[in-house]
Amino acid sequence: MRARAILLLLALCVASLAAVSGSFVRRAHEPAAAVPAGDITVVPVPPVVDGSAVPAGPPQLSHPDVRYIPLQRKGGVSRKALFRARAGDKHYQKLMAANMHGAQINALKHERELLAARRHAALMATDGSTAPAPTVSEMAGCPFADFTAPVRVGSGTFDLLVDTGSSTLALAGSACTTCADGGVSPMWAESSSSINQNRQASGTYGDQSGWVGQIWQDNVHIVDGSGQPVTSEASMRIVVITEQSVPGFSATGAPNKEAGYFFTADACNDSPTQGKAVTLQGIIGLGFQRLASSGTDSFPAKLWEQRDTGSTIPQMFAIQMCEYSGALWFGGYDASSFTGAIVWTPILAQSGDRALATYYSVDPADVFIGTKSLGFTGDDWPRLHGAFNIIDSGTTLWELPTKIFNAVRDTLLADANFKTYFRSDPSGDNFFDKPLDRCEYALDSQGQRLSGKTLQQNLPTISIRFANGATLTMDLVGSVLLPCSLDYDQWTLGIAPSSDNGLLGGWPLMNQFITIHDVDTMQLGFAVQSSCTTSLAPLHAKVAMGDSVPGTDDDSGDGSTADGNGGGDGGGTGGLGGTGAAAMQGPAWMATLGAAAILAAGL
Repeated sequence: MRARAILLLLALCVASLAAVSGSFVRRAHEPAAAVPAGDITVVPVPPVVDGSAVPAGPPQLSHPDVRYIPLQRKGGVSRKALFRARAGDKHYQKLMAANMHGAQINALKHERELLAARRHAALMATDGSTAPAPTVSEMAGCPFADFTAPVRVGSGTFDLLVDTGSSTLALAGSACTTCADGGVSPMWAESSSSINQNRQASGTYGDQSGWVGQIWQDNVHIVDGSGQPVTSEASMRIVVITEQSVPGFSATGAPNKEAGYFFTADACNDSPTQGKAVTLQGIIGLGFQRLASSGTDSFPAKLWEQRDTGSTIPQMFAIQMCEYSGALWFGGYDASSFTGAIVWTPILAQSGDRALATYYSVDPADVFIGTKSLGFTGDDWPRLHGAFNIIDSGTTLWELPTKIFNAVRDTLLADANFKTYFRSDPSGDNFFDKPLDRCEYALDSQGQRLSGKTLQQNLPTISIRFANGATLTMDLVGSVLLPCSLDYDQWTLGIAPSSDNGLLGGWPLMNQFITIHDVDTMQLGFAVQSSCTTSLAPLHAKVAMGDSVPGTDDDSGDGSTADGNGGGDGGGTGGLGGTGAAAMQGPAWMATLGAAAILAAGL
């Protein structure tokens, strides 16, 4: 019997290695089939999501009507990153190369874990082994993909990119032949709730890709994984895409050698029968109404406009962006998803008029590496005219004004540990100025590879301080250093000089925090996330108010000094409880919560 088990294991090894050789064809989230082995059926352990958003305990909702929506990071390419790469930006080109390299690493890791699970199952079947089953990570695909949510529009449900840096909902329609030919599915079709507005709209991006479409009014709500409504239904004007750009031509058919497909198939979700897959069907913008394309509506604006009479739910949403999934809350936030306090900073609008707000614009001042100020002030960041300083969920890198990027680079290249672990020749051959085509290891002085946890422990933090004193402190890992795979031992660059010389705070700035968008009081709130089930959680991330130096004992914004998350009713219908020392004045609606661990915006 034992000899037979050994033969079975050898056969499984050969089969698994053969699978690796053509390995990158299993679609993300596709269940692994049972593997027959003689008279034994070996069933792999069900995949475990790594990097998903799972609150640590019972919900602690800021309002009884807060609605939770899980986000997925589908494993494909990031649309905006791809656009920037096509347009010639070298930092995004390197990111796209690292994206594909990371997908290959993740696929090999997945195959190794499947092999271990099959070995375990075979031993259990032959020898009655009681050893715990090994963990099998989800087939994660590309590491730098877009975040999507399931959205019901009319009679269909679609995966739409969630983007706080735009405001229009646009999705592929059944009349878009180039979309269908490119593999986009499903596509919107007219239903009983659809009303043609008899107007056209268009969208063009930095690489000259884009779309044209017809404006329709239709019913929209975000749904859960089973298709059940999560948000209320909003009747709103959307764009149904009728043509997309194709290589060499714009969406209107005009010759343009720089244009490429708007809906781009990617190699991270390859199917053995259908070829490269397109992983989303459109985009849902969560920005202000003024940013929406002419004749269209912003989903949050219409959702709040159509609230029930007498509703007290605030105009607020919060977003969490983990490594391979995330979360979205409409109407507030869930305090069980973060630790410690919230700090608030104003959302800027032209002339201070909320009706003129476009992006979620902020007012940055200084940057710190560890405890060292880089000496910047608000005058070093462009204001609303000419360029924006914005927080944007749809951006894959963290962009800084060129002189601030250079100061961050120079300071880190001079850091004793950083210049030991990474290429650091200031004349050009370094991690910042000449990133490798793929990803690179961090090596100690003996040439040994370093883990992500070692880097967290030994590298300085990076902090950004806003003009009102709100300060966000982050590990370099996850902000400046992006992990290329679930192995957390290869890295690519997470920051870049800005194309318009402003701040563009994308995923690397947001992933260590919950970001709360409070439209009623025109503030952004940040709190250190604690519910991403990743194996590399933030170590030194914190938030603080005032002029204290990040990384010192008087920097009192972390969970050790905020006492506001306990004492709630645990059922998601009450306040956050507590009367901690950090519970200071926040948005006016917070008065209804008893007291919360809120650090004031200083408005």
